[in-house]
Amino acid sequence: MKISLLFLIVLFCGSCAGYRVSRFTTDPVKIGSPKELVLKKYGPPFKINSYNNGNKTLEVLYYKEPMVVARYEYILTTSLTFDDSILVKIEQ
Repeated sequence: MKISLLFLIVLFCGSCAGYRVSRFTTDPVKIGSPKELVLKKYGPPFKINSYNNGNKTLEVLYYKEPMVVARYEYILTTSLTFDDSILVKIEQ
C-alpha cells in the first residue's frame, strides 16, 4: 500500500515537470568557434547588433525559438557575441 502511494505521488509530481529543449543546448557550438560555422549550423539570426568596445568591434547575433513549458509557449532568445568573428559569449 505504501509503495503504491509513493509510486503515485512520484508519478504525479514527475508529470507536472516541464522541460525546455533548445537547439543551442542539444547541439551547442563551443566558445572560440568562427562566425561562419555558427551561421552554417543555425542559419541567419533575426537580429544583429554591432558596437565598438575600445579598439574592438563586437557583433551580437540574436536567435529566437518557441519553447513550451507546462502548456505555455514562450519565446527564448539566445545571443551569441563575437569578437573579430570568433564566438566569445553565449547567453539565454
